[in-house]
Amino acid sequence: MPIWQGKGSAPGLPRFDPCTDGGEHPNERRTRAMSGWKRYLLVFVLSCLGSFFLMAQECCQLFDTDCDGIFNFRDQCPNDPDNDVDGDGICGDEDACPEIHNDFDGDGVSCPDDNCPADFNPDQADGDDDAVGDACDNCPNDPNGPNEDCDGDPATPDEQCDDGDNDGFGDVCDPCPDDPDNACQEEGRVLINEIMYDPSAVSDSVGEWIELVNLGPGVVDIVGWTILDASNAFAIIGEGQSSVQLLPGQFYLLGKSDQPSINGGVPNVRTIFSFGLSNASDEVILQDANGLDVDRVLYNEGGGWPACVGASLARIGTDLTDADGDGIPDGSNDPANWACATATYGDGDKGTPGAAN
Repeated sequence: MPIWQGKGSAPGLPRFDPCTDGGEHPNERRTRAMSGWKRYLLVFVLSCLGSFFLMAQECCQLFDTDCDGIFNFRDQCPNDPDNDVDGDGICGDEDACPEIHNDFDGDGVSCPDDNCPADFNPDQADGDDDAVGDACDNCPNDPNGPNEDCDGDPATPDEQCDDGDNDGFGDVCDPCPDDPDNACQEEGRVLINEIMYDPSAVSDSVGEWIELVNLGPGVVDIVGWTILDASNAFAIIGEGQSSVQLLPGQFYLLGKSDQPSINGGVPNVRTIFSFGLSNASDEVILQDANGLDVDRVLYNEGGGWPACVGASLARIGTDLTDADGDGIPDGSNDPANWACATATYGDGDKGTPGAAN
């Protein structure tokens, strides 16, 4: 029969002890041990809950370092509660511009620190330590400066930045890689040689004309080439023909009319253009069959250019130097290289259509 004992219990609430011998019965030891474990667990849980409410910041850092509500194992930016605001793949705490997307190549390295800002190179490898990453270094094993020749010998071919004529323009983009003045004439050089934009003997609508000349030693096929003005109105040379060859020193005429009796006496007009040339300021552009500018003349009577009324604007210099390497002779846009024609042709206007200036 069990004995009710009041020892260790609240008054009026006696405790039942299954061990009545008062000794160290195994059941009693196990009961006491179990009771201690429960007490420890209860203390731990209460302690943790108390810490959670009293020290939430410290507690959340166990699993969510930046306390942004995303557990560390799923947080791409575990140390930045704002994460990657600008979406450039760089956490805000490491981003030089946390609110501006500045990782244009998407390699996780922002522009100020990216040694190849336009090339994906997350490892930022730079074998020659020249501050240019291997991914975009033309010489990854040579600490040369940007855009410098790999071996120091500009005449050695097959390198990205070779400059065979030492003119400051790499061979890849140099129109004349063997000529420091960029005045090469390897395949002939066709230029705009004379422009009649303001005839007096006849109206502009029939009397305007443009003359081309081949100043090079080689024959040039100009079929499919285009003549344009500042408004991008154009005429195609030799449209419908298979070939229009221009011999060295030969001239080629384009005009508003190919009838000498109508156009003021201009002979041998071979291509008709319909756009009008301004008497004050305009641009005449010659492009090859690939659409690349071959020559370009921007005349402007208010910019030091001669005012030619009843006379053509004629090129008086044949210097083909191209100091800026843009493929257009410098003289084409130098007013000192042009003058109003003085020789009379046809119905009385001045110019030399189809002949030397």
